Amino acid sequence: MNDSPTGFRPANTLSIVVVICLALLCISEALALIMGIAEMVDPLRVIVVGGKPNSPWLLAQGMAGLVQGPLYVATPITFLIWLFRVYKNLDSLENQQYREFTPGWAIGWWFVPFAALVKPFQVMREAWFDSNPEIETEQTFLSASLRSAPTYLGFWWGMFLASRFLSSLPGAFANNIKDFSDLAMVGFFFVLGSGLSIAAGVLCIKLVRDITSRQEQRFANLQLKHSYEPPPPPTFVSSTF
Repeated sequence: MNDSPTGFRPANTLSIVVVICLALLCISEALALIMGIAEMVDPLRVIVVGGKPNSPWLLAQGMAGLVQGPLYVATPITFLIWLFRVYKNLDSLENQQYREFTPGWAIGWWFVPFAALVKPFQVMREAWFDSNPEIETEQTFLSASLRSAPTYLGFWWGMFLASRFLSSLPGAFANNIKDFSDLAMVGFFFVLGSGLSIAAGVLCIKLVRDITSRQEQRFANLQLKHSYEPPPPPTFVSSTF
């Protein structure tokens, strides 16, 4: 019996941690979205705090930001740890002949200015494609260069980029409002940015679960394949007297 693929470390536990972080982040964004709707509906509501009039919606969003801060640190860290494990696993899944990214650059491209607008999407597309549970008998350069991915991956990336851009706008508007009636515009950007963040978060959860599942299925299929492969033929060494 031939050896089965070695070096594979399931990413399931890491994926669960990432999904939990993403789910908590979506919940916090949902709270921000509700506060944004409240700002749009009732921007003139005022409460007195410390002898000064304040918007209850801005105060609530500030408290929500205290919760979101640690999540916005923990979620990317756990996601990148999971992604590194996924790329390390690709080396064990017998699908590495034409790979474009190394495990290190699968992480590094997220931090390169301008390239980070495109390269991380290509990284995720490659991770999804190369985790294909179906075992190909022969790979070609053309099949690898035409890597495909599910449609939702493109929607996820577009929503992620848009949400990151829009997330900076409410704070900029809030710092320059002249009266509480201007809060309706702040609320509008909160609703738009948080809505896109929630949608991107849900799609990212699906992506993490799908890639993890595809890798585990591919590993299981490779083990099954190797278990049925015939042993190599015996070799005979001639001896001379």
